[in-house]
Amino acid sequence: MTGRNTAIFLFVATMSAAGCTTMQSRIQQTGQMAQVDRDYVNMENRLASLDDQEGALAKTKATDPRVAATATQVMSQADTLHPRLQAALQAEGAAPPATPQVSAEVARLRGLNGNAFDRQYVADELNMHQQAADVFKKEEDETKDDALRTQVQAELPAVQENRDKFKVLADDMAKSQDH
Repeated sequence: MTGRNTAIFLFVATMSAAGCTTMQSRIQQTGQMAQVDRDYVNMENRLASLDDQEGALAKTKATDPRVAATATQVMSQADTLHPRLQAALQAEGAAPPATPQVSAEVARLRGLNGNAFDRQYVADELNMHQQAADVFKKEEDETKDDALRTQVQAELPAVQENRDKFKVLADDMAKSQDH
């Protein structure tokens, strides 16, 4: 865990343990968290699930080594960042959402091989990371919850970086297909 990540984790844990978060008081008052927070938590959960399931396929089916390497890196980031959000939610009394079904995307990929697999995997991940970047940015701008703001500030740069990597891969694949 890097120094920055350790500091973020400790901040979230401290805020949660002290009961200083607005999410905890909002949940106690209304029985639910704010819509912007729910949207962020659900998107983060969906992104982590898609990254893990599609990434596992890409590690074995990708023909382009850059695709397999990117899948491995994205999965590693999801495996690091996702549990921190889940822990923060539990500490604040919010139930983490159930693992979303991403079976349609994964099933479509299972049926593809070669360059068709690589292109579809990159397209799926690019689309999901763009959606996530938009939702995460909105969370960063609008949340009233300090712990979630800290979490999204840790995640947003990684999501944007991954989106940019998938964009470069998609552009390279489109160029090579044109020639």
